[in-house]
Amino acid sequence: MRINLAYHSVTGRKSLSNNFDLMLHELAHNTLRSNDHLAKTFYDTVSELGGKLAVLAVTEPKLFGEDAFIEYVTSMQAAKAEARQYAVAVGAAKRK
Repeated sequence: MRINLAYHSVTGRKSLSNNFDLMLHELAHNTLRSNDHLAKTFYDTVSELGGKLAVLAVTEPKLFGEDAFIEYVTSMQAAKAEARQYAVAVGAAKRK
C-alpha cells in the first residue's frame, strides 16, 4: 500500500484519526483484492479490521498516538531514501 504523505498530515488528533480511517479502508481493499465498495464483504472486512485495531490499541497502547505515528512515518521516509541510494548505486554498477 502506498500513500502520498504530501496529502496526509501526521500531526493533530483529527489527522491521526483520518489516517487510521484511511488505513482501515485501504487494508480492506487489500484483504479482499477488490475495489468494490458496495460489497457486503468490504464492510464486514472494515469492521473486522477495526475491531482488531481496537484490541491492539488497548493491549499495545505504545503503538498508537501521534509520537508513534510520526516515528513510523519518519522511519519509512528514511528507509525510502536509503532504498533510492542503493538503487542508484546498483544502477551505476550495472552500467560499468
